[in-house]
Amino acid sequence: MRMKTILLSTLIAILLACNAFSQQSTTDAGLPVFGLGMKITPFNWNDIFLADANFLIPGGADMISFVIDPTTHLRIEPELGVSISSFKSTSGNNTNTSTATGLRLGTLVGYMWQKGSTNFYAGPRFNYLLFSMTDEDDITGIMIGAAIGGEYFFSKHLSAGAEFHVSDFLLNDSNVFDEKISTISTDGAFTVRIFFK
Repeated sequence: MRMKTILLSTLIAILLACNAFSQQSTTDAGLPVFGLGMKITPFNWNDIFLADANFLIPGGADMISFVIDPTTHLRIEPELGVSISSFKSTSGNNTNTSTATGLRLGTLVGYMWQKGSTNFYAGPRFNYLLFSMTDEDDITGIMIGAAIGGEYFFSKHLSAGAEFHVSDFLLNDSNVFDEKISTISTDGAFTVRIFFK
């Protein structure tokens, strides 16, 4: 949690500095077409624990995203994310600490609309998932869901906002009795993006 706070504080300071030095208005020359962003997930509404495999799957992940807005109504957002979680389990007098690491590769293809200096977008999100945990076999799967979000442009090149996701995890693990696992996950994220023209 401390690392997320430091990262978010640093990012906000950089963005405020960029905003202070930017002399361009958000209304001139249309929308930016390419951006680089970060999504911080400060909390998840749920994580998934697979009891048969003694495996914890984090419900959300911090992401690096590449934003492409080819038109004023289309957003394409490839993303890469990593999540790391630790938890303790007790068996008799033994206490074990395990670390679960998740990798996500995915994209959002969404409809986008504007109101003043604010962009809104909604659409399907697809992710490939790879989870690894201490002393356990890897679990792979896909995540299919929907995302809705908004971002406010402080300048032509800087935005901050939030997203909400509802997703279905479809996991495949041959070591679990029920090989196909499907579960719903919800999470929210704060977004910060720098745009280029």
